[in-house]
Amino acid sequence: MGYYCVGMPNPLHSAKYETFRNLLVEARGKAKLSQTEVADKLGKPKSFI
Repeated sequence: MGYYCVGMPNPLHSAKYETFRNLLVEARGKAKLSQTEVADKLGKPKSFI
């Protein structure tokens, strides 16, 4: 069961984060890389991407 701390904004829902995420998705698409390929290149699990 998860918990939520009242009064602490979630940075994953901010406008800045959404803009950043959209730029990353666009760059990955232009590079014709899958999430798995990006994760492999970074040496991270796919869930990191």
